[in-house]
Amino acid sequence: MSRMIRCCVICVAVVCMFCGSMVLGAEKPKDYPRRPVTVIVPFGAGGGADSMARTFLQQVSKNLGVPVIVVNKPGGNATLGFNDFWTAPADGYTLLQYNDDGVTHYVSGILKQNPTKDYIPLAIGQVVYSQIYIRKNDPRFHDWESFVKYAKAHPGEVTLGNIAQRGNLEEVQAVQLEKAGNIKFRQISFDKPSERYAALVGGHVDALLEQPGDVAPYLKSGDMKPIISFTDTRPQEFQDIPCLKDLDPSVKNVYKVRGFYMNPKMSRDKQEYLLDVFKKAYESKEFQNYINDKYPAEKKYRNYDEIIALLNDMIGTYTQTYKDLGYTEPQKK
Repeated sequence: MSRMIRCCVICVAVVCMFCGSMVLGAEKPKDYPRRPVTVIVPFGAGGGADSMARTFLQQVSKNLGVPVIVVNKPGGNATLGFNDFWTAPADGYTLLQYNDDGVTHYVSGILKQNPTKDYIPLAIGQVVYSQIYIRKNDPRFHDWESFVKYAKAHPGEVTLGNIAQRGNLEEVQAVQLEKAGNIKFRQISFDKPSERYAALVGGHVDALLEQPGDVAPYLKSGDMKPIISFTDTRPQEFQDIPCLKDLDPSVKNVYKVRGFYMNPKMSRDKQEYLLDVFKKAYESKEFQNYINDKYPAEKKYRNYDEIIALLNDMIGTYTQTYKDLGYTEPQKK
């Protein structure tokens, strides 16, 4: 762990999901946990995934009675941390925070593990929508309409800060927007959240694709403003800007889904106990306050079966979307 990019001990807290066959209020296993639990976050520190994990895990730690070591391991298109998770012992001391990349990487064939079969979802911590942001005082455009007008007058010149690896949520959303708006971006991919945000504020890119909760400080300071939302209806907080369905009623929106997983080879008593611990953490006042401040697409607790249904629906959506975009055939399993 000493070579990991960032490692710090914090309290753990995550949204819990449990299968109908698993028992709520599960008894604490004998001698577990006896030492800190590690949660691998395969994304950089300071971003939305990292922030959610650390806030959630504070509550989990209270319930477990031990610290949780959060390890940031970005790189490899969010696969380096995933691989570390799979090589760790299945003893309940190494968990994984992952997002929709677990679905897109499976559908595209980057990963062979099916997130509904090969590892067990503990909880969904966040379901959030994305937006396009510009600088508030950009003299070239000030809203979606003027942005489109400028982009059409300068085809292929408008730069979009993103984390656009082929087939991931952000790249798919950018392609959907290009199609709906009949415009073309030049996407600039940044691995670290801080680099993406600084690129827009500093004028190094023309626009940014991100989630509103992740850039909330910039929205409050006036350094950024949204011009379109990737949602089916206009969010209550942003009624004055269009949503993607306004442009293309046929589009199937995709959302950022952040959750936690455990190894299915763990003993059953540990699985049941962790599911119960994560549910309590999700329902805690502290984590609910965090969610309310992050512009969620929803605030719904999902049990194990509901998570599996959500992930299967996402697999179906991305499989069809990849076909529509002419991407590779989905992973077969």
